[in-house]
Amino acid sequence: MEKKIKRLLFLIIILILVAANIGIFVYYFGKVNQNNTNQEEKENIVNSNTTVIIDQNKVIQNVVENKISNMDEGNRIKSYYGKFIDLIQSKDYASAYNYLNDDFKANYFETLQEFSEYMSNKYPKNRIVVKYNTVERKGEIFVLGVIISDGKDKGFQEFSENIVIREISMNNFSISFSKDIRDTSGRSK
Repeated sequence: MEKKIKRLLFLIIILILVAANIGIFVYYFGKVNQNNTNQEEKENIVNSNTTVIIDQNKVIQNVVENKISNMDEGNRIKSYYGKFIDLIQSKDYASAYNYLNDDFKANYFETLQEFSEYMSNKYPKNRIVVKYNTVERKGEIFVLGVIISDGKDKGFQEFSENIVIREISMNNFSISFSKDIRDTSGRSK
């Protein structure tokens, strides 16, 4: 009987040790798993936020493209030029430079620096106001006649300009214009 009790106690001690080891094992790997899960959740949150931003950008882009696709070509061309002027107004010359026709860019503005200096000297410093005179289609390009003035500085000397816009596809276009070779640095600042 005593042997049976010793064996039973020995078996109970072994079972307790096994249970303790299993408990420690579960606790430790549960923590590691939880940390991995938390990390995965954080990554999923970041990815879902990025996805939301990308989805919002796609929605906005689709709304703009739908709006532009429903415009007649004259208003569409004016819209393209308006986008270009908005970039000039906000001094985002790098984005505006990307809209320039490649041949035009190579011939007149080899660097972004040249383009930035030219645009900052030629266009109004305060508020660019565009008056659209004409829109003519010539084959696959459009010639837009505009008058540029400053909405705040009445001393700014307005000027007229012909803009050539090539619509590559919907909301994808390139721009060129007559580069003024005279010194424009004397314009109102």
